[in-house]
Amino acid sequence: TQASGLGVWEEEYNREFHVAKEELWAIEGLPMYRGWDFGLQPACIFGQVDAMLRLNVLAELVTWNGRGAMNQHGIEWLIPQVIAISNREFPEMEWIDYVDPAGGAKGQKDESTCVDAMIEAGINPQPGPVTWTARRKAMREQLTRVAGGRAAILIDPSCQMIKEGFGGAYKWKEIGEGSGKYLEIVDKNAWSHPMNGL
Repeated sequence: TQASGLGVWEEEYNREFHVAKEELWAIEGLPMYRGWDFGLQPACIFGQVDAMLRLNVLAELVTWNGRGAMNQHGIEWLIPQVIAISNREFPEMEWIDYVDPAGGAKGQKDESTCVDAMIEAGINPQPGPVTWTARRKAMREQLTRVAGGRAAILIDPSCQMIKEGFGGAYKWKEIGEGSGKYLEIVDKNAWSHPMNGL
């Protein structure tokens, strides 16, 4: 099953605490953030940081939900989808985009990059932290912090892949099947892309 194994955020995440009871809304006047992950199953996460430095995860766009036949798309599919959701769900907002630093790597077939494609579409991406240690530390701080009487990271109920990722589907790579021993490397699966975007 998707949650078998050892989840990365097993100790820090609590569904009752970290998932909003009702739909979250964007706050006017504050910038919106998009976190992009590339590859053959790219994903984008839409969020906003409020005045108390709490992250509200408002929406997700994934290529494949981990069920049924695997879907694969590239950046050419992702960009127009992200722009359409941004314009429809969060009109007239200021956007700050963070990308997987690997997005600047040249493609094997040509010299263009995912970042080049974003810039051509009018998006100004910034590289996210390169090291896993820095990304993990930042997420752990958000998951374990309370501000204004609520979790410092709150997930919209519609974000199914993020909820499942935190719930155990984003997991450590097991050394051999059923060994119960794990590497400190995240297993590449459908949930790793949206979670890496986050």
